[in-house]
Amino acid sequence: MPAKSKSQQKAAGAALSAKRGETDKSDLKGASREMVDSMTEKELEELASTSRKGSPNTCPSPRRRGMVQKDRRFFREASRIPLPALGLDRAGGGSGLGPGE
Repeated sequence: MPAKSKSQQKAAGAALSAKRGETDKSDLKGASREMVDSMTEKELEELASTSRKGSPNTCPSPRRRGMVQKDRRFFREASRIPLPALGLDRAGGGSGLGPGE
């Protein structure tokens, strides 16, 4: 199974190093410490060997992914509303929000 993010790939590499005895297990933190005990060396190799190119820095949580999709949908729909219908003109006047008003 390939790593889903750069941070997951890095953690797997650190855990693999500890599993092989190249670094101390006490030097590990967070996810890499848990990976050493719960995964085999082969599984860690698969995660650690994943290419980082194009991967996000962190795995977005399912809740966050849903929020981003809702935001995109909102802004897509809002961008279709013409400015005069919102009481705005292109010059920015008439909104009541400017510093001169």
